[in-house]
Amino acid sequence: MLNSVTRDLKHCGHNVIIPLDFRIDNYRSFLNVDEVKIVTQERSLHYTLETLDPDAILIIAPEVSHILYNLRKLAEQLEIPLLDSSSKATKIASNKVQTEDILKKRGISVPETVICEISDDLEYIKESLEEIGYPLIFKPIDGVGCGGLSLVMQEKQISKAILDIQLNSTQNRFIVQKYIEGTPASINCISNGKYALPVSFNAQFITFNSFNGKSEYEGGFTPFHHELEEKAKKVVMRFPDYFPGLLGYFGVDLIFTKDEVVFIEINPRITTSYIGAKAAIQENIMNLVIKAVFLEQLPKEIVPEQFAFFKRISLNPDGVTLIPLEFFQKPEIIAPPYYDLGRQEEASFFVNVIGGSLKSCKSQFLALERDIHSKVNSATTID
Repeated sequence: MLNSVTRDLKHCGHNVIIPLDFRIDNYRSFLNVDEVKIVTQERSLHYTLETLDPDAILIIAPEVSHILYNLRKLAEQLEIPLLDSSSKATKIASNKVQTEDILKKRGISVPETVICEISDDLEYIKESLEEIGYPLIFKPIDGVGCGGLSLVMQEKQISKAILDIQLNSTQNRFIVQKYIEGTPASINCISNGKYALPVSFNAQFITFNSFNGKSEYEGGFTPFHHELEEKAKKVVMRFPDYFPGLLGYFGVDLIFTKDEVVFIEINPRITTSYIGAKAAIQENIMNLVIKAVFLEQLPKEIVPEQFAFFKRISLNPDGVTLIPLEFFQKPEIIAPPYYDLGRQEEASFFVNVIGGSLKSCKSQFLALERDIHSKVNSATTID
């Protein structure tokens, strides 16, 4: 995803510099940028940005622990123009409770929700959820993707769901929602601060582990069509009105039921589905973002020209599996580029394939998946 964004920026003719956390310095060789500045405790991001004095900044970071908000706040304090939403809009959109309250007041469908606290007595939590009924979705108030999200089918799974939230959030409050039966999807948008233009409409692959209830975002495909998609697009086009300061690129998660669109959350940041949108529409998305943010320009519409299918491939190595670095330089493979898996229980990465039809994309993906697993199985294993 990071490389997709930086390539788009470089194709616009910009010099691209990345301040990179020292803990992921090993990814430096995979970045197609003009310069990488390593950020350490001694050489802080604040110091790095002051030294660079960039013309603009795009922040790619998770929403957990207010990281995204704090980084955008820092850019504002240093008076560096953001290619993103303001820190204020980020704080509101990253908070699922506030987001739902705003949407509900506008008459927009959201899931039935109960707010709980980690410190609440377990029996009190159970009683609070009796009216909603099972199955339920437990998730952090500030979660990213499916981190800390669990599908709870019965009371005995509640303790495990709360523990998973604690591992994925620093907040005391969390959300419990009625599980919505339907088709999960997302819309990627570009906002000029007045209106939002839908860039891509995406199907989502979300899996639930029936044993522990944990969920995983596995990818999706675009374009995705649904009889209610126009209704959904008309709603998200007004989001900059509802969330002042919502600028640049953002995503919206939703669920299609038989007769309505239920909005789940806003992701005020670059999301994984960017890789699919970029491939399907064959447009320079960053160029569109720059025009929207600085010139308030939006195209009338964006029409996809091909299909993009992006999905996670997971590897479960036994011992230390060494895979040739050049294998992971295939253009379809998206970071993280694991070439030394180490003693990890699981390593995973996204693969993005494009084609003239969804069927051809699926065929390409299955062939690549077989090839990857074949290479892993034939690699040297050291116990």
